[in-house]
Amino acid sequence: MNAVDDTESHSDDTDQPDKFRDLVQHGATIEVVDYGKQESLISALKDVDVVIATVGGQAYQVQFDLARASKAAGVQVFVPSEFGVATVDLKENEIPPIFQGKNAIRLELQKIELPYAIFYTGLIPDY
Repeated sequence: MNAVDDTESHSDDTDQPDKFRDLVQHGATIEVVDYGKQESLISALKDVDVVIATVGGQAYQVQFDLARASKAAGVQVFVPSEFGVATVDLKENEIPPIFQGKNAIRLELQKIELPYAIFYTGLIPDY
């Protein structure tokens, strides 16, 4: 299991970010990456089968580079950060502006021929 992080705050005793200590203890490998450098992402994604993007709206554009790096690294399935309401069956002019990015990343995944899965949780996933 790999976890990708872009933070630089490492603890003294494990040389890993404190927030990932439990993951490391269960066998995860933490990779610090620079999302602006494809080679950094590709290196971190080697031997990874599935990438699950969980970025928020302001970081949504990161998914384009992450998807391209996933394709280059041989990732088998990409899960874009498209949780919430279904937009896949809407015509482009019917998609609310707030969800335009979801459509754009889905079109990019199709363009680069990277298999993907989308999980719709509804507006409020706790209910």
